[in-house]
Amino acid sequence: RMTRNSTWSDRCIRELLNIVSDNFTDWSPVHFLDTGEMTHAVGLGFDWLYDELTSPQREAIVKGIAEKGFGPAHESYARDDWWTRKEGTNWNLVCNGGMIVGSLAVMDEPSAKEIATAIFSNATSGIHSGFETYQDDGSWIEGAGYWSYATRYGVTAMSSLLSATGDDLGFSKREGVRNTGRWIINNIGPTGLFFNHGDESEHERFEDEPSLFWFSNQYRDPLYAYFGRAGVNVSGSSSVDWNVPRWKDLMFYNPNGTAGDLSKEKLENVYATQDGFFRTSWSDVDATFVGFKGGDNAASHAHFDLGTFVYDTLGERFAMDLGSDNYSMPDYFGHLRGTYYRCMTQGHNTLSFDHLNQVSSATAKISYYKASQSAKGLSYALIDLTDGYKNATHGTVMRGIALLKDTNQLVIRDEISEPALMKSQSIYWSMHTEANVSVSASEAQLSSNGKMITAKIAVPSDAMMTSVDVDLKPPQYSSAGIKKIMLGVPGATNQTIVVFLGPGENKSMKTNPLSRWPSEGPV
Repeated sequence: RMTRNSTWSDRCIRELLNIVSDNFTDWSPVHFLDTGEMTHAVGLGFDWLYDELTSPQREAIVKGIAEKGFGPAHESYARDDWWTRKEGTNWNLVCNGGMIVGSLAVMDEPSAKEIATAIFSNATSGIHSGFETYQDDGSWIEGAGYWSYATRYGVTAMSSLLSATGDDLGFSKREGVRNTGRWIINNIGPTGLFFNHGDESEHERFEDEPSLFWFSNQYRDPLYAYFGRAGVNVSGSSSVDWNVPRWKDLMFYNPNGTAGDLSKEKLENVYATQDGFFRTSWSDVDATFVGFKGGDNAASHAHFDLGTFVYDTLGERFAMDLGSDNYSMPDYFGHLRGTYYRCMTQGHNTLSFDHLNQVSSATAKISYYKASQSAKGLSYALIDLTDGYKNATHGTVMRGIALLKDTNQLVIRDEISEPALMKSQSIYWSMHTEANVSVSASEAQLSSNGKMITAKIAVPSDAMMTSVDVDLKPPQYSSAGIKKIMLGVPGATNQTIVVFLGPGENKSMKTNPLSRWPSEGPV
């Protein structure tokens, strides 16, 4: 289209003809994401290259979409397969979105008109549930990586509906869709790393995200365009890796937006999916950032990780999430999920009663938060973790998280109101890091790339910090270089644990009981 060089169109046509040929017996409908993706891709290719295709080539591609895409989809819709109308999962937007794009592409072809019309009707009906996964504040329950995956297909579906029919059926008018770009932006720490809880990559990083360009155009919001260009580091010190640009960058590109638009954004936000983000700055690469969560252990791609957090300061991620593990391991998404370290409670930056996982159906709410919305002062939140530990104690389990912006300190205060059900159990406070760790009595020094912070136990005064290497064996992914710093207290009594994390010597101070945080603050 741009160069009129037929080299590119010829190669693309060869790929399309190969995909629809007998070289592909099907498009893997047993894992319908594959079918949705392929229908999406072939539909776009057919539409874009329509004028370059010969009649026999058009017929072959239409036949391929109808047989390998629409045929299995028709059966899925007839069976009411789980992904067709289920919210809370990326599958809905990817599969239904792919069918919308494919059906729009070939609906005018006589040989496919009837089935394409039926598929279009089912897909546009089913995808309503997918868009409902975006909470009104824009948050997405599956985390940042699966937000990106689902949103790319949702955006292409909306864009295709608008260009082909002039009507996206109201999907872009939903508050959750309008706001979701800001939720993903808040997930990004100053290191460029996401708060990567659940089945996200271990080093899930903000990279090229063309959906933000589309949002910017649709809502005339320059901030989305700024982030569409800015790339991996929200401070602007690094730009997107243009070695892997996507075609949608070209289609949706918007030149608007500056760092000035970013400076207007709030420094703290808590969302309906029960995740929260505090930071000291949007523009400083050394800013301090904490991402934390309550959430739902039964959500799609969730781990047993209520209460976990990540912590960036001085340009380093000192408290990390290990992310997802090998999906090919036996029953990774089934009853063995809780046996894999990265999914287990002890594999996260939260409390565990010995090696017991949190309750698999548990939820946790951020019950209170207060934000300073400035570079100074205090921002803090309370998370009610009680539901997660009903298998371990009859008492309440509360976690307080406070960011002391004047000193860049993170304070974690945990209160367990009653003893463990098994008095012999120990209660462990854990945090994972790739930094070098040196432990001395009640504190640990963490150093990374010449930057240093201290993790210091304030309560109990006689507790000792320890550090262990995380040593996972295949087929689990490698954990080389990952350490867990932890402390243990007896489960036979009610307990309070207070840990300070911060640059330098990190002097601790007295903290208030969590019941007084709403009225008096944490310190």
